[in-house]
Amino acid sequence: MQSSFSALFFREKVTRTQKFLADMEEILPWHLLLTPLRDWKTADTGRKGFSAETMLRMWLLQNWYGLSDELTEERVYEGMSFQRFMGIDLGQPIPDATTLCLFRQWMVDHGVQEQLFHAVNGFLEERGLLVKKGTLEDATVIETAKSRKNGKKSYNDEEAGMTKKGNRWFRGYKLHTGTDAHLPIIHTAKVTPANTHDGSQFDALLHGKEEAVFADKAYYSEERKSMLRKSGKFCGILDRAHRGKPLTNRQQQRNRQKSRVRSFVEHPYNIIKNRFHVSKTRYVGLTKNAAFFVGLCMLHNMYVARRHLLPRGCHV
Repeated sequence: MQSSFSALFFREKVTRTQKFLADMEEILPWHLLLTPLRDWKTADTGRKGFSAETMLRMWLLQNWYGLSDELTEERVYEGMSFQRFMGIDLGQPIPDATTLCLFRQWMVDHGVQEQLFHAVNGFLEERGLLVKKGTLEDATVIETAKSRKNGKKSYNDEEAGMTKKGNRWFRGYKLHTGTDAHLPIIHTAKVTPANTHDGSQFDALLHGKEEAVFADKAYYSEERKSMLRKSGKFCGILDRAHRGKPLTNRQQQRNRQKSRVRSFVEHPYNIIKNRFHVSKTRYVGLTKNAAFFVGLCMLHNMYVARRHLLPRGCHV
């Protein structure tokens, strides 16, 4: 039997995709997200352009589901839930992959991702979800995807850096984050080549209002610990053993206690890499990847906060 178009609107089961998009539709501060896009303007020639809100919604779908430009366009054509979220009715034109690519590049050129990140954090702070009493610092490496050239796989991103973790070398970029100790909400994000030391971004990840700072052994230094204590902040940086000077039992016990709090900082990386499907970089160059990662941090914050912004029992 062939189903009619009207039958699509009378399905009894609500899918997880529909529920998630409905939840995000309700909690996203659209007035704040659209403000940085007020200067978006499509070409004066050719077919009629798409509004900033339509393009923003398509960009959100792409990042939530880890899609390429072409696959995003296909999913919008095929999926009623995607069309409904974008506000597109049957028969209306749909932005193609090239339009989405141009919109994303315009966002990079105008620093829109950074503006969205700060706007969302201000929104969450007003609602008491971003407390800023403690900062958890850490960094994660996102590897550069290899391209196939002359039948061989090779890297084509000259701005990426090389770093070694364990016995394996990685080429890519490093996302440094300062995460709130109350909820795993990222309040500060910096992106560098992967060969940048974690501790180089220590001061840049502090907002100045925290009462405690937690970080792993890569951030350890006596000067840093002394600076935190003099400023009245609790130092939660793990102690590090030196050659010929192992950690005492008391230091090991303190490290275990601090690690229980510090491990909270790993939650955002799990969501970005596994929920948003970002195992490798998608673009070439520090500027594009930095904008991409900062945008993901903004989406992560709203993803985490949705459980507290929605009525109890209304999230998935």
